[in-house]
Amino acid sequence: MNMLRWRKCWQRMLLATAVAATIANAFFCVAILVPDLLLMPECLLLGSPMPKRVLVGRNGTTYASLDLSQGMLFTASEADVAAYRWPKLGLLWRRRANDVLPESGEVWVMTQDPSHRRLLVAGLQQLAVLDAATGRPVVRMSCWVDSSLYVPFCVAFGSGGRIAVGTPGGILIYDARSGRFQRLVKTRKAVLSLAAIPNSSFFVFGSWKELGVVNSDTGKVIWSMAPGQTHWTLALAVDPRGRYLASGGRDGTLRWWRIMTAASGPRLAEVWTRHTGVGWVTALAIDQRASRVAAAGHRKAVVFETQRGRRVGVMWWGNWQCESAQFGTGSRDIIVAAGSHGLLRYKLHD
Repeated sequence: MNMLRWRKCWQRMLLATAVAATIANAFFCVAILVPDLLLMPECLLLGSPMPKRVLVGRNGTTYASLDLSQGMLFTASEADVAAYRWPKLGLLWRRRANDVLPESGEVWVMTQDPSHRRLLVAGLQQLAVLDAATGRPVVRMSCWVDSSLYVPFCVAFGSGGRIAVGTPGGILIYDARSGRFQRLVKTRKAVLSLAAIPNSSFFVFGSWKELGVVNSDTGKVIWSMAPGQTHWTLALAVDPRGRYLASGGRDGTLRWWRIMTAASGPRLAEVWTRHTGVGWVTALAIDQRASRVAAAGHRKAVVFETQRGRRVGVMWWGNWQCESAQFGTGSRDIIVAAGSHGLLRYKLHD
């Protein structure tokens, strides 16, 4: 009898252990392998759109730029730079990173000039201006200045024919036509974000707990303040007319600024601040009418209406960090570059 009782107890223990292991495994799969399922109620509440994959990540796509006036989509990765016809995505040209930046061997960041006729790409030791129609390098610039290597963290193409490069030692200013180095604007901390103010020679830069405006003609910082971010300012975006600025940082906040005109140069006046919930804000985008702003980071992007800072949409793409974001043909069409996951296109609901 005792042996029979012990056998039954042992079987019950094994059954309970198996059931507990099955339940724990199910929770593990939901929480780790399919994390977006836990966030589905917020998606349904906000009417979050499902993404449409534009291009599968090729060699680790890290950045994208859309030129609606010319109907072109540009992508940059560690291995190559390419141009596609938008929205049909027919390949127009592709250049290897080794051909574009022979000294660097890979592309880190990319941006367009205000006229949308040239591209600016940067690597570890070199920068290059490319012809947007053919991808042919027009001029190259070295990141070695006075026998010191300034690693480019961010780049911006100004309207005055100047290029600004954010580095750990400050801001490098180059002439876009000749590629000649002009000056170094020293800052207190590393510059991790840059944005050009249209139709001017001014650039906005973001650093450690600092937001400032630099004049590329004189190389002087004409305005600087602590923007309220409790950490690094990682992303900046200026609307096409140069009236508003969006800033985001490692603390996950989005700040909306009005660009004020003064005798000595632009000044910034904060309008509103919102917490995004995207982790580090690594990319910002403003639509053509400056009516909506998108803040992107880890796994998702949040869209706000700019007049009052009301949240109007959330987009999810899985466990990837966003490298860049931009609006397409309207305020509801958004394209994000989600690292090696490729380019995703979203249509927001009204």
